[in-house]
Amino acid sequence: MNFILVLMVASCIAPPEGGQDIPSASKPPSSSDGRLPADASKATFTPVQLKALLAEYGKLTTLSIEYSIQMRPSSPGDDGSQSGVHRRISAKSPCSLAHDSGHMSHFLDWKDDPYRQTCYFDESKETIFYHFNKAFARRPYPASSPLDGTLATEFFFVSTGIWPLQGRRFPRPTDCPYLLTEVAKSEGHDRVREALEAVDGTWCHVLVNEGKDALWIDASRGARVLKREVRASASAALMARYTLAGHKELLPGVWCPMKIRSEQFDFDASTPEGRKRHVIDSEAVLSSSSINFPDENSFHLTPEAGWLEYNMEDVRARPIQAVSGGEELLDDMVSWIAKYRGPTGKTQNSYNIYISYVISVAFLVLLIELALRSRKRFQY
Repeated sequence: MNFILVLMVASCIAPPEGGQDIPSASKPPSSSDGRLPADASKATFTPVQLKALLAEYGKLTTLSIEYSIQMRPSSPGDDGSQSGVHRRISAKSPCSLAHDSGHMSHFLDWKDDPYRQTCYFDESKETIFYHFNKAFARRPYPASSPLDGTLATEFFFVSTGIWPLQGRRFPRPTDCPYLLTEVAKSEGHDRVREALEAVDGTWCHVLVNEGKDALWIDASRGARVLKREVRASASAALMARYTLAGHKELLPGVWCPMKIRSEQFDFDASTPEGRKRHVIDSEAVLSSSSINFPDENSFHLTPEAGWLEYNMEDVRARPIQAVSGGEELLDDMVSWIAKYRGPTGKTQNSYNIYISYVISVAFLVLLIELALRSRKRFQY
């Protein structure tokens, strides 16, 4: 059974639509570099005023979102399989977080991904649930500890700078103030470019932390961040560009983008041309976003019949059955294999071939495990 856990645990990669952009009161003329002509409107907000608008994001204490993310066709990481990741996230200040993630493709439903897992956090512990093999594990995890694994760079939080958990350490992609509420207090973000700049037809003030960070903000209704560029502290080379669209107003002046493009660059390359090269070019689309108070049950796992509990502190320890009963696991595996194999008996692409192999091995291990248990019962 330990072997099954090893097979089931994998890092989450990422998959996709929703929301509608707010039309600007006046559309700026287009230009090749996104800037307005020399006679364009001048910036009217100061850094202090823009940061006061960003401080409003501190009022966000609950958040529930669902999104999918996939590589754009032009991305170096795109293999043409249309695969990606689907995620559901619920957060409630100060510390409660639930993160459900699974791979998907044009033929594989993310809920059926054998690597799907959900992480639950409260003020003192983490619980990880592996959906396919109905197993879970718990470990102490204080809110002061940084998130690890996929959560250390969770796409939504990093790309938007939104973080509703006031009592938990947040993902930090750079060593500079990053969250919108941090930027609101930052002494480094001390300059606004003289002229407004256009992002997708909307005039924006550009708040700058020179050589490190720049945010394009539509200040007409609160602080709607439409673009952000993050640079390496040592070289000022462009690390990442996020383009945000389709915003939904969660609270007065607090906006959640429903479409996010993430461009990651080879900022450590030895040549200027190399540093402009995309490493990843992906796009996420949110299907829902809400600040409705999440049910407390969203942040806790209640074991059901047949579920196994693993010891995360000792991977060699045999799992224990947390709740007696539950004999449908093998049937579920058989149903999965039948569902995701084509009529000729062959899987539909290389990813599914690999997954089917994993499931077949896991199925065999379960049969051996059941046989050994039956033999022991017979001997006694």
